[in-house]
Amino acid sequence: MNNLEVVLIHLGGPVPKYLISNILNIQAQFPNISLNLIVDEMSSKGARRIPGLKYHYYSPSPEVDRKLIASFAHVPFRGGYWRLTYERIIALTDFHQSKPTSPILHIESDILTLENFPMREISQLSSTHWLASDGEKDVASLIFIPNLEESLFLKQELLSELSVGQFTSDMQSLHRIRQENPTRIKLFPSMFSDAKMYGGIFDPAAYGMWLTGIDPRNNFGLTKYFDTQTIEAANFYVKPQELEYSLKNGNLFANSSSGERLPIYCLHIHSKNKRLLSTGYLRPLARMVEKAESRKTETSFSFSVLLGTLWMNIGQGTLVEYLGNIPPVRKIWRILNSKN
Repeated sequence: MNNLEVVLIHLGGPVPKYLISNILNIQAQFPNISLNLIVDEMSSKGARRIPGLKYHYYSPSPEVDRKLIASFAHVPFRGGYWRLTYERIIALTDFHQSKPTSPILHIESDILTLENFPMREISQLSSTHWLASDGEKDVASLIFIPNLEESLFLKQELLSELSVGQFTSDMQSLHRIRQENPTRIKLFPSMFSDAKMYGGIFDPAAYGMWLTGIDPRNNFGLTKYFDTQTIEAANFYVKPQELEYSLKNGNLFANSSSGERLPIYCLHIHSKNKRLLSTGYLRPLARMVEKAESRKTETSFSFSVLLGTLWMNIGQGTLVEYLGNIPPVRKIWRILNSKN
């Protein structure tokens, strides 16, 4: 596969169990692929050693660290989440310097690759590719970079985005960089209208969010499935709630109202459901596909997720702000403010 290096990244904390499970699934699907995990000082501690997985240590240069601090120090959300999501792409470009003759493919930690994921076709691309979420944000669910020159270019552009010392997310920066460099950076298709080259589509976020649930850490331990209201409010390009879904031979298909049928090559498991990010993903995914037929929003609750999120906010000194975002509390606060 053109010496393709497949890369997953986890920075800032212990490697989660769902990522380990996902790595094992990718290894089972593509036993001959060169698979890499980038970690930092925090995530390397106690990291489980997986046979066949190559580990790489990342540490930012003083210059990069200064720019990241200037842009993200005032954004305390979930343990430095926004800094870490931005920094992982810089870590990806740094990794490429150790493999200068190879193309690289970044797969986000919670991306489920299906059996028919076109690894070989991707490895032969000649330009950088990633995915678009909406009219203002691109996403790093998948990032393919064909050579070291393009990685160095992307790193330079990402650092330039930080030079003003103001907050920008990785999604906003990726979008602007692509818009300014349309001949260098292309998109993997995520909609039926764009799928001709691959004969299928890739999930930026919305398909998996609707079908397999939204991260309970964002909703006080609640996971919502088939949550059309949230998907519509996000104004995604793709409209997963308008499609029918089916499984065949271990692969997921989307069926449009006009009768078109296309495979979905990967799913963003936003809920971080370990069972869906494993070699045994077919059974729970089949249940989700069956339940999706009703189009009714379903909810589950995880006390352990809520407890972990509370504990993290206590450690960061942001508990009051966190509790203030609980919907009933927020509603009361708005009422009180409107009377002042």
